[in-house]
Amino acid sequence: MIWSHTFTVRAPVDRIYRYGLSPERWFTFYPAYAGLAGVEGDWPEVGSVIYVRYRLVGPLTMILRQEVVDHEWGRYLELDERGLRDFWVDHPRFEFTERSDGSTEVTLTVRPDSGRWWGKPLVWLVSQPFRRLTPKAMQAFAAMVEGEDLV
Repeated sequence: MIWSHTFTVRAPVDRIYRYGLSPERWFTFYPAYAGLAGVEGDWPEVGSVIYVRYRLVGPLTMILRQEVVDHEWGRYLELDERGLRDFWVDHPRFEFTERSDGSTEVTLTVRPDSGRWWGKPLVWLVSQPFRRLTPKAMQAFAAMVEGEDLV
């Protein structure tokens, strides 16, 4: 299963990197974000890894590991995302297209899967709420970048 969501950030791509992709802010736009658990390397350079704590249900959380596998600054960022001992596997890709008016069109493409044969049908079921949640999360991402004080 592959699906995409395109949205506009009313800011240039360098601002997206500074305020949206910084480790301290990364993934904070998802409602289930529960904290930064660690960073390895120079995020978001190829080979760097970020660990975010993600709320499952109530007090239960998991660590989501996201490794940058392909990246061309200002054009695209592709991750290898894994959680729950590879039950959840995704390869999200963010593509950036800077417009002449100073805004940036962002396309997020996700490919949820499972590293477990028995998990594949469950991942399809689990990913359905994310299809509905992602547009709101991307609105929050855009608002976070657009609203950040430049001082």
